[in-house]
Amino acid sequence: MTVTYLPEAAKGAKMPPRVAFSTGKRVGVATVRNRVRRRLRSAMNERTSADRSPEVRLRSGSYLVSSGPGLVDADWESLQEHLDRALSRAHGS
Repeated sequence: MTVTYLPEAAKGAKMPPRVAFSTGKRVGVATVRNRVRRRLRSAMNERTSADRSPEVRLRSGSYLVSSGPGLVDADWESLQEHLDRALSRAHGS
């Protein structure tokens, strides 16, 4: 999994983060790709809460979350760990 982060350009009002998901055909058939996207969307929604550490909390800006076939069989805790590591790398920490 990779996460690409583009900080918000305007320094004015804080806008909520925008997130897009990319799951290619190598992940599986459409139903499998949709399930991976739903799980990633749920995990990203949890990262908007204030009780998350700053390294993995979503900041204002745009995110692109790209998933690979390894996430199909990943359990929830493993998916969250992969996402936290990818967000930390994307934020540069």
